[in-house]
Amino acid sequence: MRGWFRGFGGFRRLLAQFASKRSGLFDRPRSRQSEATSGQPPRMNSRRRTKASVGPEGRTERSNKSLGDRGERLAARWLSRRGYRILHRNYTLGRDEADLIALDPDGETIVIVEVKTRSHPHASPEWSLGRDKGYRLARLAARLDGVPEFRDRPVRIDAVAIVWPESEEPQVRHYEAAFESPY
Repeated sequence: MRGWFRGFGGFRRLLAQFASKRSGLFDRPRSRQSEATSGQPPRMNSRRRTKASVGPEGRTERSNKSLGDRGERLAARWLSRRGYRILHRNYTLGRDEADLIALDPDGETIVIVEVKTRSHPHASPEWSLGRDKGYRLARLAARLDGVPEFRDRPVRIDAVAIVWPESEEPQVRHYEAAFESPY
């Protein structure tokens, strides 16, 4: 179907053909003055209500968000039990955000932690940790040097992957130095 779209003129012709088959679908809206003189009540703009998008396992976006929040809380507890001290949760600096910022058990290294949680037992949260996310976390690590609380401390970027099937125990995997900073 080469050439069916030749600039906006071809697209407009295509829409015109479609509109001729569908009566009144692409008619221009009448002005308010013509509505007032026609004797008909003005049409109200009604918003379409969309259904919540449903992901795998029948979960809606809202429950996926709560799964992520539960995963972050679990990761914070899991790291705390291993000697890490949680300094901040959902820390934002500029456009960059870290799920957790912790102090390593050595007491010197600042650890930026990215948490990924999935509910499917065969899902691999690690696959969602890509180069772009690593770049954003590395940029955040570079910006942390400007914050007095974190100045002149080594920074490491870790990842915590959690698989948490419903009605089962979660599986937590911790990857130290998951990303290297180009800065």
